Amino acid sequence: MIRLFRRGSPHKGAASPPEPVAPTRPRNESFEIEDPGERLEGQPLLLEERASGQHRNTTAQCAHAGHRSGCNPQDSMFLGSLPETHQTGLLNDDGLQELARRLKESQCAGYAESMPGSSSGYTTELRYTKFMIGGIPGVKHAVFIPDNLKLTHSVLEQVCEALDKEMPSMLLCGMSSLCHPAKMSTPQLRKCRGFRQLMNDSKSTLGIPSAAVDDGSWFCKNPGSEDSTELQVNDPELTHKPLIDVANRVLEKKVGCTIRSIASAAYWTNVWTYTGPRITNFEVFLQQCLENNETDVFKMAVGHCQDRAYMEADMSRNLMRYLFDNSHSMSPEVVSAMTPVNLQGDLWHPGKNTQHPDFAEHGFDYWSFESYDETSHGHPLTQWPWPHADLLLLFYREEQGIDGRPTSDADWDFMTKTRYDQDVIPFTPDLLAPVGYVFIGGKEALMKKKLLQAMRAGSPMVILENTPNVPKQVSLLVQAVQCVWQRNALDACRPFLDDATLARLGRDTSSTELLESLLPSKILAHVEKEFDSSGMEETEKLTLSDVVGMMDLVRRRPQVFKERVCVIDPLRTSPDQTAAQLTTVFNCSSQLSGTRELHCTAVHRSLVTKSWRLHRRLAERAKQLRGLVAMLTASIGIVMVVATTLAVCSVAIRLKEKEVHYRNVDYNISAPVKNDIVEFSFSIHEVSLLLRFSLLALPISVGLMTTLQ
Repeated sequence: MIRLFRRGSPHKGAASPPEPVAPTRPRNESFEIEDPGERLEGQPLLLEERASGQHRNTTAQCAHAGHRSGCNPQDSMFLGSLPETHQTGLLNDDGLQELARRLKESQCAGYAESMPGSSSGYTTELRYTKFMIGGIPGVKHAVFIPDNLKLTHSVLEQVCEALDKEMPSMLLCGMSSLCHPAKMSTPQLRKCRGFRQLMNDSKSTLGIPSAAVDDGSWFCKNPGSEDSTELQVNDPELTHKPLIDVANRVLEKKVGCTIRSIASAAYWTNVWTYTGPRITNFEVFLQQCLENNETDVFKMAVGHCQDRAYMEADMSRNLMRYLFDNSHSMSPEVVSAMTPVNLQGDLWHPGKNTQHPDFAEHGFDYWSFESYDETSHGHPLTQWPWPHADLLLLFYREEQGIDGRPTSDADWDFMTKTRYDQDVIPFTPDLLAPVGYVFIGGKEALMKKKLLQAMRAGSPMVILENTPNVPKQVSLLVQAVQCVWQRNALDACRPFLDDATLARLGRDTSSTELLESLLPSKILAHVEKEFDSSGMEETEKLTLSDVVGMMDLVRRRPQVFKERVCVIDPLRTSPDQTAAQLTTVFNCSSQLSGTRELHCTAVHRSLVTKSWRLHRRLAERAKQLRGLVAMLTASIGIVMVVATTLAVCSVAIRLKEKEVHYRNVDYNISAPVKNDIVEFSFSIHEVSLLLRFSLLALPISVGLMTTLQ
């Protein structure tokens, strides 16, 4: 029982109400002025300064602009602190608008200047924001760069340092079309020898006869057509829809598994993926891996904020502008202290973005276009940079001031001349790291030219066999050339040698002699026999001159070709074999950069770094667990001592009750609390019940803590 009394009149007195206190206003309180032209009577205008240095710069700017506009520094400070809606009512002169713009720039820069220990070594022209997109996992980083700024390797190192990321050993770029993964295969690909086992199994499952019949829909011209790769008019690979669907689904899953292995190998070798303004199948497959949480590879995308493809859509333009408005001067302190900005994911939601009919009906499960043509306009894949990238380097055109000089604001009236204009992006990925390529088949324009150029440059490249068109042809060519490094090289190269050369060469022939003896015409005939190129554009087909040029390249640099060109068959190569091959290919980036030590490759350095990071995390976790165990041990000891003490007290109280029969005696304790007196009344019986409950709860808590320990 608890009773409350007032001191001085403990039983009857009533407390008088406290005297009213006049309301006070904080010293730094500022008022919101409805009319900037007049001040409210009795309410002084109080202005706050961000920093003394910023105040001096602002005053100097006002004094300089005052000669033209007739304003003084005091008035300019007042204008800079007003909301933007009030500024428009006052700024009717160009000089005042320029003054307000400069004040706004200084206030934006004040965010970085006010950070403790702000680093002044970072270029102030780079702007940074951290953001998240609704419905897309992960925190992302956006760096805004003026498109007239020449990026150097040192600037990119500063960006990586601010993000606490190690410079990549290589950038991996996808080369493919925008064809949906669920319809990648072509009739010619389904007819080739690489698909034969898959197609035969699918035919037997679906009950499709593989031999010629008289009245069936599928027949062959001659008995030898089963071994031929030439496509016939009524072949099931061309006309049977269930069979085509099975082939597409299997190929999609196999290629997705291969891309997952590529991403895993890239993660462990400190390789980043690089995406330009145009997205390819490589990013689509990576997106599937990310949605299933199957890879942690770091992804970088590059684009222009005012690209015509982004500016023509209201959703994408508003997202880009909102992201830019929330950016600040980049520094490590700003990166670590900034709270992610939340962007709405309506652009990637089929229920809210209905501009493209395929996306409104199927979402990302299906689309009919295969390239960036008129049929792809309105699809979210073509309206914004790749949203799953971890780092976005976004270039922008600066707004021109009244004096003709560029400002730090973006000119949102500017728009690039063409969609996905690469010429306005002053960035080449090899500034950051060597570039490797992943070639996936599709109807991509100039695929053969890009592949041959990468091979001539000695770039690391991964070619996915049994994908349509150019990669299929080139993979057959590469495999034919790589026969010279097999164990029984002479037997493997026999189809590509003439009879006189076979009679002259012996079993101990070196790989160099075999390379010199290979006939380009027989290699091209082998490629045409293994894959029907009737569905390809004439400019994309391999010609004899292409084979001769590639053979000359291999003869000059055989080791580069052997180590940096990797052919992977998604239908047959296991993930472990894929990882082993890609480790060698990605390791070549350290030799390309020329900045690593001779005996310390990028792979070894990255693995050692990651191992030490893991060791550090485990050591920190062990330290935390040791502290927790020590705390639990001390808590168990204290609880046991308290339980023992309470047990002794309980026995003493029970003996006291038996001696003097104090069960019904009440005890009163009074304690003063400010102006009141609190009185507690209890009996020995109530204390005994409390002790019994404690003696039951304390051992249980000891058992729980012991279990946790």
